[in-house]
Amino acid sequence: EPTYEAEGEKLFTCERCGETKTEAIEKLKCTKHDWDEGKIIKEPTYTESGERLFTCKKCGSTLSEVLPQLVAENPFDGLKLSIIPGI
Repeated sequence: EPTYEAEGEKLFTCERCGETKTEAIEKLKCTKHDWDEGKIIKEPTYTESGERLFTCKKCGSTLSEVLPQLVAENPFDGLKLSIIPGI
């Protein structure tokens, strides 16, 4: 039987002489992927983006997702800057 990874094979036997022949059956084509939850391949940092890899549970195809770089929060956001003369 064919699978998503390998071809199958069909065996024919002549009813008169018993001679046999085989024929390849195409491997299955995945028409609707069933993705897993994904595995983080590279964690994002403050300087580089990361990567998550999803794998189809049926056929083994993979799909890559870019994880955005981390953004440092500015603790001074929203504060008003005051300049004190003489300092």
